[in-house]
Amino acid sequence: AASESRLRMAVESTGLGTWEYFPASGELLWSKECRDIFCISETQTVSFDTYALHIHPDDRSWVTEKVYANLLPGAEGRYEVTHRIIRSDNQEIRWVHGQGVVEFDHGAASRFLGTVLDITEQKQVAEKSARLAAIITSSDDAIISKTLESVVTTWNNAAERMFGYTADEMTGESIYKLIPPDRLEEEPMILGRLKSGERVEHFETKRQTKDGRLIDVSLTISPIKDSRGNIIGVSKIARDISEQKQDEARKNDFIGMVVMN
Repeated sequence: AASESRLRMAVESTGLGTWEYFPASGELLWSKECRDIFCISETQTVSFDTYALHIHPDDRSWVTEKVYANLLPGAEGRYEVTHRIIRSDNQEIRWVHGQGVVEFDHGAASRFLGTVLDITEQKQVAEKSARLAAIITSSDDAIISKTLESVVTTWNNAAERMFGYTADEMTGESIYKLIPPDRLEEEPMILGRLKSGERVEHFETKRQTKDGRLIDVSLTISPIKDSRGNIIGVSKIARDISEQKQDEARKNDFIGMVVMN
């Protein structure tokens, strides 16, 4: 009884729904958590058709085919799938992850039992992370993250093109590899401003590439914070403004010549 009580508390705390399906009779049993995920009242009788009707139309065919395939004689009998559902109350689309195992009796499926979990929030976070990763990868600006000790943790493709170092060459290395000797004081100054809660925008300076060239860059630097608001790292966007600086210099030279004449 104690073990069952602990298991019930664990299931309730995670929102993990459990279900049992008996193919011979068509009986389907859903736990309270399972009903809550689909928003089905405890008084409503459920069947496999009930479940199928709540699967998103674009997923319904392949999900049901996968279920039936696991019930066939000789099937592996292990089921795992992620798909969308439509809740009964507000027609909201949610993502669920289901797992199950089939018990066979003399070659015929006798019981199909498993779990279902609402993973909508995790799915949204994953999709947001994927979009952010795509933006970072395709950006023309160097996007770099580092620790508060100035150790590089991420390095995008544009950073490779701009500075000449690959991600493998810079990840785990000090950002000081890019800073010219006469500008080493900039790093602690920038970190100090970030730790005080300030964001550094369009800070123009010079950085050194792998082949020793000095390039003009504009830096925008922001703190990376954890869920409690503590600063745990630094995000840096670097834009190569060398051509812009050269244009400005040529313009100034031209103006100077006109004034002198």
